[in-house]
Amino acid sequence: MNNRPGFFLGEMFSSDDDHLGYSRIVEEAMTTPVKGYPEISDEQLALVNETKVLEERILRHIECFDEKLPEGPDEKWVHIGKVAIVQGFMALNRAIMKPQRITLPEDP
Repeated sequence: MNNRPGFFLGEMFSSDDDHLGYSRIVEEAMTTPVKGYPEISDEQLALVNETKVLEERILRHIECFDEKLPEGPDEKWVHIGKVAIVQGFMALNRAIMKPQRITLPEDP
């Protein structure tokens, strides 16, 4: 099991020349679980990352509408479609990671 959600952040910030201190920020992200999210398996993490790649490919496809349609797309519907896609992928990732509600300090 991988109890380090966000360990893939290291790929974004790792560098031999770490003069900005990114390695410390990444290390904190790697060791600080998000409240309400259970420990996830490597398989779950891989599935979420695959889903994020698919989402990005679809969003980039939508972004090319302007250059492929001489008259341009109807921006209102592009916006509605993008929001629905982002929400759909967010729901899929939450289905994989299964976050729960958290207990607050003032709860009995």
